[in-house]
Amino acid sequence: MTNSESGNYVTIPEFLDKAILFEARSAALYKRMAKGAPEGSCEQLLTMLAREEHRHMQVLQEEKERPHADEYFQFAPELSLSMPEPPDEGADLSELLDFAIERERQSARIYEQAAAVAKREFRQLLEGLATFEHEHEERLLSLRDNY
Repeated sequence: MTNSESGNYVTIPEFLDKAILFEARSAALYKRMAKGAPEGSCEQLLTMLAREEHRHMQVLQEEKERPHADEYFQFAPELSLSMPEPPDEGADLSELLDFAIERERQSARIYEQAAAVAKREFRQLLEGLATFEHEHEERLLSLRDNY
């Protein structure tokens, strides 16, 4: 079976592993941002985004438990190389917001690209995740504009 080692294909379990890790990192990012955010609506939005990313992780984990052993799809470039680099530890909230916005934008693109070549229910799951990531991007843009 061809897999992501060749750079051209990824199995559904491989994709899910990467997506679960991505969602976990996103949840951790928003928790970190919420701790340094001003109290009020900014902190509340970041806390809500952390919870939503954690829920995405759970949904993907549940999907991973379904049988997908022989299913794979073509996907390039390598998923892990598509994400922006995080800012330094000393980054302020504005820099973290810019990073988070680009991260949401990229994750939506990845889910959309994967959905375009996925089948059936898995396609619907990916399309739904892409929609959520676009919503997160819009909320973060609004937060940045009001920050």
